[in-house]
Amino acid sequence: MCVLIFVWQPDRDVPLWLGANRDELRARPWSPPRWQAGSVPYLAPRDEGAGGTWLGFNARGLCVAITNGRGPEPQPDSPSRGDLVRSLLGLPDGRTAALELDRRLREAPFAGFHLLVADRREAFVHHHGDCDERTTVTPGPHVLTNRHDLDAELLAPVRVRVQDSLDRDPESLPTVIVDLLRDHRSWDETDYAICKHGEHYGTLSSALLTLGASPRLEFCSGPPCQGRFEPCPSLALGDDS
Repeated sequence: MCVLIFVWQPDRDVPLWLGANRDELRARPWSPPRWQAGSVPYLAPRDEGAGGTWLGFNARGLCVAITNGRGPEPQPDSPSRGDLVRSLLGLPDGRTAALELDRRLREAPFAGFHLLVADRREAFVHHHGDCDERTTVTPGPHVLTNRHDLDAELLAPVRVRVQDSLDRDPESLPTVIVDLLRDHRSWDETDYAICKHGEHYGTLSSALLTLGASPRLEFCSGPPCQGRFEPCPSLALGDDS
């Protein structure tokens, strides 16, 4: 996963809108989202290489999504960052997930990552790698990538476009987020693009997730500029009181 474009609105019926592109080696196997059983069932795609996932939500309304980040590269003894996401998705809420995240980071040498955790009440981003910082997400639009920290100035035009949608026509927000996930423009000197195409590496899938009373995940199995976002099966939520 390399790009997260999201809007946090804790005072609204839908507190979180999240668009996400996953960039990966084309040879790395994965499977589309499906519900996983457990004490708290969750919906997520699966990285068949390491057995984890890069985003999803659970039946209690907890969302977790990750990108790689600056810092140590994976070592032979590094646990899978995708397994960390999978384990957090099995928890009932963001506060419990924060405690479990702290425990896992004390016990194991994870490679660098940026991690978004949100439920229907609060959201935070944890940066792990060249620093260990946790940022409470403020209301409004945000952008997070594997190469840039939360809301890097370079990608301010993305946030501006999302905010304009919120101000002018909030119902257009999902369309605007999907359009941005399809963006091929180069944003910096490394030819960084939100939707990437390469012979061996590129954007392999895309997702649009909404968190609220009835969370919804629409998934595109392929680059978002070429495929369709299909709704994933729903599951009745449990009591989150």
